[in-house]
Amino acid sequence: MKQLPDTVTRYSETPEFTAETLPAKLRGLHDTKAGVWGRIELSAGQVTYVIEPQNGAIETHQLTPDHPGIVEPAVPHRVSLSADARMRVGFYR
Repeated sequence: MKQLPDTVTRYSETPEFTAETLPAKLRGLHDTKAGVWGRIELSAGQVTYVIEPQNGAIETHQLTPDHPGIVEPAVPHRVSLSADARMRVGFYR
């Protein structure tokens, strides 16, 4: 899993989502803007985080409260939540 660069600062975050409240846009393939990093943070449950870069090297990660996920700028990805998951995304630039 990638790490956030030391040069970025958190500037925003989503509300906390559950499997029921996660927007459809986040369930499907999407990305952040150029220069914007994300950190998928869980307070409960698990998230399957699938990274689908344009070069075709698909990565799948199981995220937990102890293992957050890092979203690289402009890299397509999607998530699915376990029934008991609670997550938010912090944004950095």
